[in-house]
Amino acid sequence: APALANAPMQPADERPCSDATRLRSKNSNQPAKLRFVNESGAALVIQWIDFNGALKEYGVLQPGAELTQETFI
Repeated sequence: APALANAPMQPADERPCSDATRLRSKNSNQPAKLRFVNESGAALVIQWIDFNGALKEYGVLQPGAELTQETFI
């Protein structure tokens, strides 16, 4: 949708690491693109919490780098 492509980007909500054991992905057929921008001075590990609550690593984002990940809402 072109209107969404020009919409201002909002940062994702932060959740404490202690929430990770209770989080699960849900099935969806609505595509989305996530844009990660590493503005920190450290390498960041990009992970997905799967449908069973297990962490799946997508990759490492170096300082100053960005990654667009196709996924589902």
